[in-house]
Amino acid sequence: MRRNARFHLLGLVTGLILLTAACQAGSWKDDALLAGRVTPSATAQAEATSPTQRTAPATATPAPTATATPTPTPWRAARLGTPYPTPQQALTHENAAALRLLARFGDGDARAVVFFPQRGRLAVGTAYGVVWYDAATFQRLAFWPTDAAVERLARTPDERYLAAGVADRVLVWDVDQAELWAAWAMPDPDADKPTATPAATSELAKAELRRDRITALAISPDGRWLAAGAFERLAVWDLATRALHRAEGREVLPPSSVLALRFSADGQYLYSAAGDNINVFRVEPWARLEKPFFAVGIFRKFGREMWNHFKRAQVGEPIILDLALAPSGRYVAAAFPSGVVLVWDLTIPVPQTNGKVFMVRHYLWPYRQRPTGIWFDASDTLHLVVGRHWLQYNVATYPIQDPSSDVTLSFTPLVLEPQPEGEAAWVAVSATGRLALVEPNGIARTSDMAPLSFQVNDVAIHPSQPLAALVGDAAEVVLRDLSTGRVRASVHLADARVPLRAVVLSPQGSWGLAADAEGTIWRFDWEAGTAEAWLTLPRAVTQREAVAMAMHPQGRWVALATAQQVFVWDVDQRTNRMNGHTRGPITDLAFSPEGTYLARTEYGLAIWDVAARRPWFAFSDLTKPGMGLLRTLAWHPHEPEIAVAASDGRWRIWRLPDNPDSSIAPTQAPDATYAPYPPRLIGEPMAGPVLGVAFNPSGDLLAAYGAGVLQMVDPRDGHIISQVEIPEATPTNTADDEVRFGSVRVAFTPDGRALILIAPSGAWWVWGVPETASR
Repeated sequence: MRRNARFHLLGLVTGLILLTAACQAGSWKDDALLAGRVTPSATAQAEATSPTQRTAPATATPAPTATATPTPTPWRAARLGTPYPTPQQALTHENAAALRLLARFGDGDARAVVFFPQRGRLAVGTAYGVVWYDAATFQRLAFWPTDAAVERLARTPDERYLAAGVADRVLVWDVDQAELWAAWAMPDPDADKPTATPAATSELAKAELRRDRITALAISPDGRWLAAGAFERLAVWDLATRALHRAEGREVLPPSSVLALRFSADGQYLYSAAGDNINVFRVEPWARLEKPFFAVGIFRKFGREMWNHFKRAQVGEPIILDLALAPSGRYVAAAFPSGVVLVWDLTIPVPQTNGKVFMVRHYLWPYRQRPTGIWFDASDTLHLVVGRHWLQYNVATYPIQDPSSDVTLSFTPLVLEPQPEGEAAWVAVSATGRLALVEPNGIARTSDMAPLSFQVNDVAIHPSQPLAALVGDAAEVVLRDLSTGRVRASVHLADARVPLRAVVLSPQGSWGLAADAEGTIWRFDWEAGTAEAWLTLPRAVTQREAVAMAMHPQGRWVALATAQQVFVWDVDQRTNRMNGHTRGPITDLAFSPEGTYLARTEYGLAIWDVAARRPWFAFSDLTKPGMGLLRTLAWHPHEPEIAVAASDGRWRIWRLPDNPDSSIAPTQAPDATYAPYPPRLIGEPMAGPVLGVAFNPSGDLLAAYGAGVLQMVDPRDGHIISQVEIPEATPTNTADDEVRFGSVRVAFTPDGRALILIAPSGAWWVWGVPETASR
């Protein structure tokens, strides 16, 4: 084993030398990026920095705790595609002090992509910063870290500057010098005015009502103007002077986020989409052109049947996701979450008493999925990417019956950037994390490796192999090999409504179930690569978005939770076994190891006896201060105990009573009353919420993660055996209403030899005790 470890280390060093030499030979200053002009990447930091020892031990109730042992020395982690040195021994409380980082895989979730055709480079914005790749080889070249997620990217036409929306700031880099050129905070013209966040009826609307992030970014075709949008805010900077040109607030913009910005072909006008309105501004001198004359509701006056169909198609509010402007200036197209696309013809004005509006020329709804990209080419042909389809429409023809071209893609685009005048028609990052350049004929050149990911909402660990099924903001279920980082399989759910919120695997791991945003459960098969709608929630269920799922250990039942309801079905018969209501919000579900009980977490812990079809026990730690919302749970593999992760920064372990009496065992809904039942063990508080807990297969070791710290704990007395820092695994959003989809998944591999920590960004860490470390 020592020999293998030395061999992998020698190969890694040799590869880095060759990579550096290749970069130095290039014409672009990749050598500057790799030589220290930017902070080392997260992977390099993990390799170079010894995990920090924290002395705060866990405390038991009532047993005392011991102090933590010294943190192990660092171990060089494997890179993507390289197997880590497989430990020969399982992780236990006896050897957890020798814990080592074996591998760190993934560059994070792709949120934006920009192509630099003259330089032959691709820039991808992720949760951690901007990652640079060679467009010819797809080799990772450099990493520019940021202190928050990169939500949007844009470049100047001469490829000199790259702009990024990071939290509520706009960062601009000089690409030639690989240095930060400008940094602007998003101005708020209404800072001194009272504000109230309007109610939102959909998850999309809730996400877009956040005030602390840039939601749109655009640079004018002449490279002079940079525009950024946020909630109720719009700003334009002059790149020639680095000065703020104009800022708009609530007096002009609707109470929603600006999700799309587009400059006209001559750079004189800026189109802004917020909510269901499109505003148009003249850039210099600055002026707003009348009122929002593209308001979606206007067209109800001209086609009642079309309007009614449009309203039925929407999920929640009719929010405009993206805009496209025809180079001729004649057409404007808007895409909506439901997949509907509206096209306005600016040569057909309709006078109104409150200003001028324009006729909706075309109403398109081809595949009823959320569009990934929309744009016009030089001939005013409309391009639309939906799911695995690339559609083209001749909008000059009226009416449009069918697209003039419908190309079926070999992958599912996650984010893309059109290239109307380039050799590549568009560039993208796929749902499986691969980079892709798509030619005009639809043939895609993709990377062999998959260094990127979508934003992960849920994870299911394979029951017998080091594999994980991931779901998130794409209609795709991805099976990752946790030992190499490679994608082993993926299944496209063609008709699912994204995002996918929950996933479970069968006891054999050959198939699984995934729940979409509208309450449909999809059954997928890895080997066949197929998926079908398996079950749909009853129509009477109003909150249809799943928050958690659980599979019975023997595959008899499957449970699904929405925010306030739990449903249990018989897998073979597809029949409902039992339902339950709760005040919520529910955050997690899990069957007991033998399959008798089903536990759920919210502000307390409730347990059903599924075999008897009745509530069994509902309890909480009612001591003050309160523990807040419980975020996830883990059953002990051999004892009647449950560990939970709580918002107050403490993990807890409850030992269940043998026979709860009637005073604490509810007879109706298990949320009727939480019994004041104290935990057996409580950990010392972390600096933030605990986001994940897991027992090892033997049950003598508990892993807990929160506030950037991974703790290995002896569950018998709460003794902290070791702890290491992994700050980049902590999600940026941990508010209670987003906790289920911002949690960190902590799990041991089935053989117990490695501990896996998967972040919402899709990056993951593998920890274990290599043979060389234990000797």
